[in-house]
Amino acid sequence: PIRANQNEHSENYSGNFMKMFAIEIGLLVLAGLILIIDLCANKRKFHWILFVSIGGLAAILGHLIFHRNDLIGLALHNCYSVTPLDLFFKAILILGSLFVLLIFSSRETTSDEFHGEPYLLILLGLVGASFAASSGELITLFISLEILTFASYILTAYVKKDKVSSEAGLKYLIL
Repeated sequence: PIRANQNEHSENYSGNFMKMFAIEIGLLVLAGLILIIDLCANKRKFHWILFVSIGGLAAILGHLIFHRNDLIGLALHNCYSVTPLDLFFKAILILGSLFVLLIFSSRETTSDEFHGEPYLLILLGLVGASFAASSGELITLFISLEILTFASYILTAYVKKDKVSSEAGLKYLIL
């Protein structure tokens, strides 16, 4: 009898599979677009990457706000669940990433060279955090945290010429 109730509950609560993953798919497409721009553009890619990343995150946030009822549901045998509270945390994560990108863009305008890798790594970390917000089981949480920490490892030791940055990256990897 307990299984029957759980199956009825999951059938009533399950949404369209692709709609539930719309935020994460959008973030991955945005990261791929930034990677392509970084590889193809030459001197003026700073403005393109900045505008595409901020505009893409704003569009994803708008989709999350205006289509929040379509995103709710269960997937992957209840390993991935999207509730209104999960959507709230995803909105906070996207807003935080927007602020981080804006702060990082002010740092990039003062340096001689521009690299698009931090923008890509911030978005990949956001994908991991977004999956962590909707994880329904421990294995899903573990995989999403590994995605998040992989981007954090690289961002910690990003400045190659700075000894403190390299030391911090090594300590983060060891601990």
